[in-house]
Amino acid sequence: MFPAPRFPGSSALVGVLLGLVFLAASSAFAAASLPAGKRPGNWQNARTLTDGWQYVRGDLGGVWETLRSDDRALELPVWKNVSVPHSFNARDAVDPDTPYYQGPGWYRTQLVIDNPHAGGCTLLHFEGSGQKTEVWIGDQKVGAHLGGYDEFTLDITDAVAAYRKSSLLKLPDTEYRVPAGRVPLAIRCDNSRDLEAIPSSLSDFNIDGGLHRPVHLVYLPDGGLTRVHATPQRQPDGTWQVSVSARFSTKPPAAPGSASHDVSIRVVAPQGGTVASFNGQVVLSAELQKLADLAIPEPQLWSPKTPALYGVEVIVRGPRGTNTVWERFGLRTFEFVEHGPFKLNGERLLLRGTHRHEDHTGTASAMTGDLMEKEMRLMKSMGVNFIRLGHYQQSRRILELCDELGLLVWEEIPWCRGGLGGERYREQARAMLRAMIDQHRNHPSVILWGLGNENDWPGDFAEFDKEKIRTFMRELHELSHALDPSRLTAIRRCDFCKDIVDVYSPSIWAGWYRGQFSEYRSVSEKEMKRVPRFLHVEWGGDSHAGRHAEDPYALLRDVKTAGAADERGLDFINVGGNARVSKDGDWSETYICDLVDWHLKEQENMPWLTGTAMWPFKDFATPLRPENPVPFVNQKGAVERDLTPKEAFYVYQSYWSDEPMLRIYGHSWPVRWGKPDEKRWVNVYSNCEEVELWLNGVSQGVRKRDSQNFPAAGLRWQLPFEDGMNTLRAVGRSQGNTLNDEIVFRYETRPWGEKHHLRLQQLPAPAGRVRVQVELLDQSGIVCLDSRDFVRFGHTGDGRLLDNLGTAGGSRKVQLANGRAQIDIALPESGQALLSAHVEGVPTALLNISRPDAVSLASADTLKKQNAAEIVAALVTSERNRVLQLAAKVMEAKPVSLRSAALPSSVASFGIQPGDYLSMGDYWWPNPKTPDGLPYVRRDGESNPGNFDAHRLILRDMRDAVATLASAYVITGDARYAQRAAEWLRVFFVDPATRMNPHLRFAQAIPGVTPGRGIGIIDTLHLVEVPLAADAIANAPGISSDTISGVRTWFAGYLRWMQSSTNGQEEAAAKNNHSIAYYLQVAVFARFVGDDATLETTRRIFRDTLLPAQLAPDGSFPRELARTKPYGYSIFQLDNVALLTDVLSTSEENLWTFTLPDGRSVRQAVAFLFPYLANRSTWPYARDIAHFDAWPVRQPALLLAAYRLGKPEYLDLWQRLDADPENLEVRRNMAVTQPLLWLRPTAQ
Repeated sequence: MFPAPRFPGSSALVGVLLGLVFLAASSAFAAASLPAGKRPGNWQNARTLTDGWQYVRGDLGGVWETLRSDDRALELPVWKNVSVPHSFNARDAVDPDTPYYQGPGWYRTQLVIDNPHAGGCTLLHFEGSGQKTEVWIGDQKVGAHLGGYDEFTLDITDAVAAYRKSSLLKLPDTEYRVPAGRVPLAIRCDNSRDLEAIPSSLSDFNIDGGLHRPVHLVYLPDGGLTRVHATPQRQPDGTWQVSVSARFSTKPPAAPGSASHDVSIRVVAPQGGTVASFNGQVVLSAELQKLADLAIPEPQLWSPKTPALYGVEVIVRGPRGTNTVWERFGLRTFEFVEHGPFKLNGERLLLRGTHRHEDHTGTASAMTGDLMEKEMRLMKSMGVNFIRLGHYQQSRRILELCDELGLLVWEEIPWCRGGLGGERYREQARAMLRAMIDQHRNHPSVILWGLGNENDWPGDFAEFDKEKIRTFMRELHELSHALDPSRLTAIRRCDFCKDIVDVYSPSIWAGWYRGQFSEYRSVSEKEMKRVPRFLHVEWGGDSHAGRHAEDPYALLRDVKTAGAADERGLDFINVGGNARVSKDGDWSETYICDLVDWHLKEQENMPWLTGTAMWPFKDFATPLRPENPVPFVNQKGAVERDLTPKEAFYVYQSYWSDEPMLRIYGHSWPVRWGKPDEKRWVNVYSNCEEVELWLNGVSQGVRKRDSQNFPAAGLRWQLPFEDGMNTLRAVGRSQGNTLNDEIVFRYETRPWGEKHHLRLQQLPAPAGRVRVQVELLDQSGIVCLDSRDFVRFGHTGDGRLLDNLGTAGGSRKVQLANGRAQIDIALPESGQALLSAHVEGVPTALLNISRPDAVSLASADTLKKQNAAEIVAALVTSERNRVLQLAAKVMEAKPVSLRSAALPSSVASFGIQPGDYLSMGDYWWPNPKTPDGLPYVRRDGESNPGNFDAHRLILRDMRDAVATLASAYVITGDARYAQRAAEWLRVFFVDPATRMNPHLRFAQAIPGVTPGRGIGIIDTLHLVEVPLAADAIANAPGISSDTISGVRTWFAGYLRWMQSSTNGQEEAAAKNNHSIAYYLQVAVFARFVGDDATLETTRRIFRDTLLPAQLAPDGSFPRELARTKPYGYSIFQLDNVALLTDVLSTSEENLWTFTLPDGRSVRQAVAFLFPYLANRSTWPYARDIAHFDAWPVRQPALLLAAYRLGKPEYLDLWQRLDADPENLEVRRNMAVTQPLLWLRPTAQ
């Protein structure tokens, strides 16, 4: 099935009759009418040749090589199975190392031809093939075509008949490969450079080769219809009529008696239903014939907001059957007012335009219909109402979509750059203009026929004669008007031809190739006054997706106002010449958003402006830009080459779209930077009347939108960010609609130094892929956020790099965006590969990547599905000897009490009572500048061995003893262990004479500064294992219920103090590991005492506040990485996050599988740290100033994640690590010593 307009369906038809008809539906059209906007599918006599093709790149010795048997070919050349559309350059269009292929290529297929029409024609119709095409049936050449973008048709009727009589059919199978009943088709395409063909190889786009648009096999009856034109015209009295014309096939000659054929024409309204019709008779003619003029009652006008499409159906009935053709048209008038605006249907319409090249990631010019529709609908959603199809006739589907979506069109022939060639060159240009107008004139979207682009650009010929160019331009202008008087002609950037065409666009690149963007309005007005009809097409600038800047003007101090904005000479090259943004700027999305914003706000106050078209909608391949951040890609698009929107897309949308929209700038900006408390700009792009912005849950006020308040139409705030993770949320309101948008980013306050090394990290990826990110870091492990170095990815092993895609995330050579880049690898199941990343001046980084095989996946699934009893059974087996050896020592020890330790004299003034817990700040030291050492001073990361830590050690010893004894009881069932554990609990928590008081008012005291701080609550992190131990022994023989209830009473009191005290509230509000440790305690203690309300509140805080505020998109914890012991703190934080995740998870809400809206998760946090736990030497950040080599030990995060996420590799590593480290610093940071207690069924 074909979309309309297509080829005639079937029939014999002949001749022409004229008539002006004012009729509604007649009996000839009693059947239900199809709405005119819908594409009919009744083209049973045409078939699209999509599959069954073979292709070889390069030339053949002759057509026989497409026909001979494989045995005779000796398997050379190597043919590849392909589908059509197909481009030579789908893979190499943007290869950073090899120029894209320009040369011949061959296709072959075998046709089954069964024309149902006796004496009819068999045709091959090509929608476009690049750039020179030759066609063979068997060994007979049937035709050729010059031009890569216009449609053409070859009649193969005689060639098929001749082949069926050919001696080739008598050859044996050993010589000839084509089976009986099939007709061999061979096509040679060639996109070799040719100075005597258009477009010029100096053009700033690839000139692709191949069958890059569909090919159709068409059956026509005797005298079949080959073209229908529907030309609407508004009459002087305001009424509308449509003139219907047709062209017929005259080969073979009409059958006897065929002079009399009935013709019926009907016009179908946009909603369906016949509104005009004609019945008469026709006589065959080979020339374009007018069939009828039909009046349109109650006309519905076509416009961008209401793209009303009429249908016209032509039916011809003759002795040999019926032929039906369906076309579409629209009713509209347009006017370019001299030195004034553009009008559509009598009303001013500001043309909000863009451009497109037929080019896409992975397909090059061979885009599918679905891809085209996706692109055009995305364009429409941006608010576009006009498009220049540069720089050649484009696919018929694009024109259909422009009609359907309401996009006005400037379409042009590819006379682009280079000068003017000889007669073959000129005839190609004429032929392409004739074809474009003939093939696309029915589209109401088309208002301009473009005759050329940048024809002032010499280089292809020794002679560059402006007068000859003017003469030929005038010839094309007159030809265009002769073929289609209803439309205007246009060119861009050829000043010496501006007086020839109807509409002219000069070169204006304010703020990119010349001057500053603030000059845009004055330069445009000056250019407007130089021509009668001015339309500005091509403006904007390049941006590297994912690159942002706090100050995009830092590199532009030497770019001055110029009083002009045209692109000259080799301005597009990024070296040499005067200071200009294109050469000296950072190519950030930040700058381009400002440039676009300025242009759009100015355009709203230029009443004489017809409109503009930004260049282009989508990034595209070009051979002229090897030095770009994505090599060989013009990066001026609002979307990337794969249609991923850049930030500028939303700037356009905020001005152009009628649908409410809201976008905080920076969705692809994971790390912002600046000094602590330095205010940074936040821009919100929206068409809402007002927007309120929230930073980390605190409203920053409401702003009213004012398009003339630059930038961001006044929707901007200057705010100080917190060091670490920040969340911005915007709420927009407009006409009863409320919109929300949110982004999360890290704020980096540490300055970075010279580049030193790379870090490779595997990120979550779509199925079948592995995604790897590279970061360029300084010696301290800080990302070099301003780096624009090129990184080159390499790959060896299974699978392949998904490169040569022409996107920031799909290129093996690409500039870093704020110190980062990424690439995907297609990796088969069980595949393994080695990925490398190289940046000049630093060591190459390597990363082993793999996808698990079926056995591994099954093993992981089995691990994940183990219930608590099965997990405990496995742990009992592995832990038994260790636990019992520890328990034997504890059985001989005596219970401990805080009251046994003497307090230092330095805290005598604190008012500490017996049973009060005391600890001193780890990193605080006596003041060397005072006689008594007061007040103490801080030395981050350096623990003071002289500080009082007896209570901390006593508390830890108690925890170790109770947890060990409880585990021994779980393993053996021996009540003696439980009874001994109960003694320790009674002494520490129950007995009034020995117990600890349930508060931490004097924790983390600092002599001379404070008697205690909120951060001291982290000291009781060692208590989180005690409730689990108490639960484990609660029902053991000989255990007094008073002891267990007494312990619960103590923890209930301590929990109340944590929640109500100033110290506790301060700790809860901490932005780093302290708040995680605080809520881990709260959750464990609340579960122990049965406080379900607190558990639920903690679950919500963890999910909605703690994770968003502390976890980065890559799985790291930025505040911990910024410490002087980033490795140890990251491990400590991950363990506590994992423990808290496990404690808070329920059967209804499994936080192990919870994912934040932007993809962050606990799963990713474990994945981030796992490689560095497995191999500490690969840690890419700064080494801890102390104890770096003491980590890792048997981290509980590995054990819990292994079972909860099904990760056998985590369990394997956990089993190999030290369970009982001797390093006191490490032991101080271990909340878990007996993992068995955490995985018991009753602990869940």
